[in-house]
Amino acid sequence: MERLFNGTLELHEFLKSVLGMRPGLRRDLRFYVAFGEEHKFRGTLSGEAAYDCRELTTLDPDAELDGGMDFGNMLSLIIGHTSGGVCRVHKSMYELPPRWLSDLAGQFRSFFSHHRNKVLNLWYDRAGNNFQRQGEDYAHRIKLAIEHDENGYRTGWTVNLMSRKQATIPQEAEYDFMQEMMGGKVPGLPRLLIDECNCRELLSSIEKARADIRYVGRSKQVFKIKKGEKLEPRKLPMWSTNFSDAFKYYLIRKQWRELVRRKQSRTADAAVDVWLQRKDSRT
Repeated sequence: MERLFNGTLELHEFLKSVLGMRPGLRRDLRFYVAFGEEHKFRGTLSGEAAYDCRELTTLDPDAELDGGMDFGNMLSLIIGHTSGGVCRVHKSMYELPPRWLSDLAGQFRSFFSHHRNKVLNLWYDRAGNNFQRQGEDYAHRIKLAIEHDENGYRTGWTVNLMSRKQATIPQEAEYDFMQEMMGGKVPGLPRLLIDECNCRELLSSIEKARADIRYVGRSKQVFKIKKGEKLEPRKLPMWSTNFSDAFKYYLIRKQWRELVRRKQSRTADAAVDVWLQRKDSRT
């Protein structure tokens, strides 16, 4: 067995063939191919999920919170903050039908009720701005649901909607950005860390997101396979790509995207070729 692990089989195949375990998606087949164990941290002393924000050992109670949200068939919300050159994602939370925006807002307010700085900067899916002129857009509704309780009273929270007038983020742009963000070599970009105790659904979504190649004209593009979003609701939290989309909105902010654009010197096709070479070398 030791010989197989050390010299014959890579870890993924060793776990699957020898130990009979079902490991996650093989790393070289992932959309977030640069994501690894170095991007995880333990956010509670116990190593278990926190009951509320007071148990998060690295969360500054005086810092503004940042959030990323996807308004899909499952409501997905991730919360973190950035300081000292480190971007930490502290918590993932969700709601499934028939529960909706008010339920997710209540979950957020409950978990972060003891956070002193009650400001949330929220990045989200562009579709969250639909019907903005009529005041019926999802982004405005989640803002109101966090800022007011079930009886209409102010909660003390202020939600800043950061994605007004946001353009669509193409998947090839997301792929390139995540390669650079997770690579950790772009000057000015913070180091990325995700709490493995409190972001199980987010980590599962990142590690299970499968990539493939498509052609647009003569150009090759890496894209994210999103079949998991069609699963029955109870399977969505751990198997869909919804949380990875909330993660995308959270990270691809204007100022960070500009840093990546300045650094990049390769073409989109070259980035795809790197992905193909990694995949082919393992098959």
